Amino acid sequence: MKHQDEKVMNNENLTNKAKHEKAMKHSATTAEMSHDWDEVYARLIASHEGLTEEQSARLNSSLILLMLKHVPELEQIQAYLDESRAFSLATPLEA
Repeated sequence: MKHQDEKVMNNENLTNKAKHEKAMKHSATTAEMSHDWDEVYARLIASHEGLTEEQSARLNSSLILLMLKHVPELEQIQAYLDESRAFSLATPLEA
């Protein structure tokens, strides 16, 4: 029975490893983009100019959903959600 339990654990580890490798492959592709991230941020901020708080929240929601349409794996979407939630709960750094 111990041998069978080890086999199940090894299969679970392989599954987790495969998921991690898929996520890293997606991240590597993203990292290869040659965007000027300061320009991207400036454009994001500019897109909110003149909007009410509610309109700004809707813009963010719409942008997120449009971008997530390009993420093929549900596990990767969940990883992004988890990371974003952790970021939002973290104590902001003082300048």
